[in-house]
Amino acid sequence: MVITRLLGDHPCAALGYQAIKKTVEAGRLHRIKGPDAAVRELYGAINYLAAMALRVQEMGEIRDSRMQDGAHG
Repeated sequence: MVITRLLGDHPCAALGYQAIKKTVEAGRLHRIKGPDAAVRELYGAINYLAAMALRVQEMGEIRDSRMQDGAHG
């Protein structure tokens, strides 16, 4: 619930949740399985963050195209 509350109304909350979850899990894996396992988990977090960046960019392009078409919102 902590992560869910932190992300609140973020437009990419689901992707952000997964990135945070993987980051936390990387810390746990580092303790029990070592740095290689942690790094693998962090690569997963990077994938979610990259997806977030692409989605935010896409959302901006959608908004910009709507504004150019004369629509508002």
